[in-house]
Amino acid sequence: MEIRQDFLSVNDYLQRLIKYAEGFEENNLKHWPHLKNKEDFQSIYDLSSEERVPLEKIYSVGRDCAIFMADRLRSFNDPNEHPTLTAYVNSFNRSWA
Repeated sequence: MEIRQDFLSVNDYLQRLIKYAEGFEENNLKHWPHLKNKEDFQSIYDLSSEERVPLEKIYSVGRDCAIFMADRLRSFNDPNEHPTLTAYVNSFNRSWA
């Protein structure tokens, strides 16, 4: 990914964020979908709703987090969303992550 010109002074750090974003994306696309069917996750359906729902929530929130972080970590390049580097950094304060 090419870094926008006004952020070139922090290129090394932004390249690192891109790598982290790739890790989150890989977790979402390659790992999370398979976790639901590995080990004893299928036994979750033997549990009562009261016991099952919190475990399902961990799975879904984990996936949501991976999707959000992959997108957010790359979004610094969008000047419409983040006109300055400070605006980008502060955007994490307005999120659930």
